[in-house]
Amino acid sequence: MKAIAAGDSRAADELYALYRRRVFKYLLGSLHNEDDALELTQDVLFRVCKKAGSFDGRAPLAAWIFRIARNRQVDHFRSRHFKAQQSSVEMGEHMIQLVEGSGSPERAMMQGEIFQRVQAAIAELPDRQREVVRMRLLGELKLEEIAETIGLTSGGVKSTLHNALRSLRLKLADLERENYVAL
Repeated sequence: MKAIAAGDSRAADELYALYRRRVFKYLLGSLHNEDDALELTQDVLFRVCKKAGSFDGRAPLAAWIFRIARNRQVDHFRSRHFKAQQSSVEMGEHMIQLVEGSGSPERAMMQGEIFQRVQAAIAELPDRQREVVRMRLLGELKLEEIAETIGLTSGGVKSTLHNALRSLRLKLADLERENYVAL
């Protein structure tokens, strides 16, 4: 961060390469719009570079970046009076694992329906659980990083994540029994 603050463009490129995908997946999980998520990802990483001199190292870098992403996301919802849109957003390989099968059109249609069910189940979670699930599974943050980002203890994050996954398993039990998903 010191190198970025000093104007080192290679350090900024490294930071971008390390966090672009994780921030994008995290934002896409709530925005459900690739263009908006990409725009906000670029804005977040620009802000991170712009504020690099204010990073003091007390919190992990990922937690600091995701706090900026979370705040930027809240600003986005407020400023545009954003209305959630339904879409078939791919939840990523860390969210669910589909059982391998034939590449038939029927199988592709079933996978689309599974993704929609998982997305709907996540949307029904209480706010804090939904946020922790998105940070852990889409943002790929460690429990400690999530705790630092949202102001919980690591134990609180672990408990929240456990409860969220238990709730998802209950809502998607039929898909798990049929070996369509593994949560």
